Amino acid sequence: MRKNEIKAYVEEQIKIPGTDAVGLTEFEKTFTKEEWDYYMDLLRDVSERYARGEIDIPEPLVG
Repeated sequence: MRKNEIKAYVEEQIKIPGTDAVGLTEFEKTFTKEEWDYYMDLLRDVSERYARGEIDIPEPLVG
């Protein structure tokens, strides 16, 4: 499993404003089931850290 690569990807993604676009990135399309579960766990952790005020996430861009 590419844990370090996926964790770095998540940390980079939370630094840029999100959009209302739907779909997977090319990197996300390569995830195995195990990697996808790990990715979802990381996103849950980011949400919890944000809710506790431990991190800032840019406001989403909407079109």
